[in-house]
Amino acid sequence: MFAYGTLEIAEVIQAITGRVFDGTPAILDDYARYQLRDANYPGVMPVKGARTTGLLYGDVDNTSLMLLDHYEGDLYERQRLTVVSESGERVLAWVYVIRPERRDELTHNEWDPEEFARVHLKTYLSEI
Repeated sequence: MFAYGTLEIAEVIQAITGRVFDGTPAILDDYARYQLRDANYPGVMPVKGARTTGLLYGDVDNTSLMLLDHYEGDLYERQRLTVVSESGERVLAWVYVIRPERRDELTHNEWDPEEFARVHLKTYLSEI
């Protein structure tokens, strides 16, 4: 699974799944990460030439995927996309992508993970 937003944060994914996963840096090409309107988390959508950084988790089990599907709700759809690992290997991974009919909920502002962690993480975790 490729995580590009709040799921990159160990405390968030652990709060949802009850597990800790080892992640390695990876890149999702031709997708851009934007802040959602009226939210403090991001979504990705296809944008030619864009690059989204994130973490590649190689050991996400089916139970955890089902928990994540429930958590992500109908805003996202889980798709199999190719990401490029830190070593340059191309890997098929699950990615939560904003559904086409919901893309108007994205702003064109980039999501800032450091700001999220500093300003919103504590509250976000309390709401999971």
